[in-house]
Amino acid sequence: MNVPRGSEDWQWCSELLLNTLPAAALVRLERWENRLQYRDYWVKRSHIAIKRGGESNERWLWHGTRSTPPDAGAQVSVLG
Repeated sequence: MNVPRGSEDWQWCSELLLNTLPAAALVRLERWENRLQYRDYWVKRSHIAIKRGGESNERWLWHGTRSTPPDAGAQVSVLG
């Protein structure tokens, strides 16, 4: 699902991105959801936080492509 520009999620991600990569530009933002996987993630994250005394050791990873559409690489891999 595409996240609309100017939405609360867009603003939040844009701020995080610009704090770590000031020269970057947020061009498109997609939200991928799977409730079962998210539940499993949250349970595991909570267990790790308990073991580490409240810290889940979570980090953000930014993915981007230059002017090549992100799905172009997948098409090459699948088709070629």
